[in-house]
Amino acid sequence: MNVRELKQEELDAWFDHVEECFSEKNPPPKREYFVRHYKNDPFIDISSIIVAVDKNDLIISTARIFHRDMYLNNNTVKFGGIGEVCTKKQHRGEGASKLVLQKIVDTMRKKNVQIGSLHCGDNLIPFYSKFGFEGVNISTCNICVTIKDVQYPHLTLLPLTFNDSSINRLLNDLHSKQMREFNGVIVRDERYWSTWIKSELERTDREHSAWLLVSDSNNICEDTIVSYSFIQKKQNDFVVKDFIPNSHHSHSKNAFYHTINAQARHLGLEQVNVEVFEGLIRDEADSLNITNRSKDKFMYQVFDQSLFGEFNNIQDLIEGVDKETSRHTFLRADSY
Repeated sequence: MNVRELKQEELDAWFDHVEECFSEKNPPPKREYFVRHYKNDPFIDISSIIVAVDKNDLIISTARIFHRDMYLNNNTVKFGGIGEVCTKKQHRGEGASKLVLQKIVDTMRKKNVQIGSLHCGDNLIPFYSKFGFEGVNISTCNICVTIKDVQYPHLTLLPLTFNDSSINRLLNDLHSKQMREFNGVIVRDERYWSTWIKSELERTDREHSAWLLVSDSNNICEDTIVSYSFIQKKQNDFVVKDFIPNSHHSHSKNAFYHTINAQARHLGLEQVNVEVFEGLIRDEADSLNITNRSKDKFMYQVFDQSLFGEFNNIQDLIEGVDKETSRHTFLRADSY
């Protein structure tokens, strides 16, 4: 078994590999999803795709680093997200994934990544802990929203395609101003909206939609945007993949409620259950009908020790010392 960087001429074989490995998921992502995930990544670096190959030079295991910047304590840090970790079923238990993950960690250090992250189920936390990753809590909540015919405020819901460069600039400005106060949010630029976020919207295996809620549809600008949202619809439920309220708008304190209410009325729903990271709705959580809260683990590893500053460990660095007001969150449309 040999562990190395993927070669350019092996891309098609790599797409076949990840499609095969993830075919066990429900629903299974199609090959075109992984192709789009690669080609629409504005920061793609093929040397950050690591593979284990057998004696015939065939791919048996892989993982990939998604190179990004991340907001952390009001600063921008160099970030690496680990994704598309998978091993062919017939080769599981042979140690290939361990070799790949060690190479991934070494590569992040080599490329001067300051902090790395991955998402996994509870059953895999012990495995990733062996490579220096530590679990940090992130709170998800479920909200039941009963739809009302709101006459005031008069707000308009506008669909987005991310094809309009002027709208993308507004979105980018809104994101950079509103989301830098959170820890764990990936930094975006205009190219990121027109490629990566757009490619998430165009996924055929899930029902997605993106929206602007505005107070003046004839004058779309920073002052009239109430919120931006990106929603995955699951039957009559919503999973919020992006939500950015405009804190400078007079309706910002109820922006999430108005956003969900407008989208549900647009679909003719009388009631909707919404899943969202709790940090995103912190400012209006007390006025929402939260039916359930759960803690998930994101795993992080700090490669640049200077990031710790006054903090003693990774959990305090990411969540902050006051866990009740934690700003740790993630936008699912940034998935890696």
